[in-house]
Amino acid sequence: MLVLTLPEGEIVQIGPDVRIFVSKVQGGRVTVAFDAPRNVEIQRLSPREPAQDAQSAGAPEVVLRPRKRGNAVR
Repeated sequence: MLVLTLPEGEIVQIGPDVRIFVSKVQGGRVTVAFDAPRNVEIQRLSPREPAQDAQSAGAPEVVLRPRKRGNAVR
């Protein structure tokens, strides 16, 4: 696992096609934006449940679809 401390406006590149933007840091909350091809599935998981056990535990699946490229946060 890679753990980073990033300032607002920082970008993390994952492979050639996926970028994660730190859009806003306010109080104890961080807002992130994802820019990825539409075929890349992005799931939000509870930190209390491992990824492979989330569905079997009855947790709702949240699949986030990337915005159109023209609306991406830069």
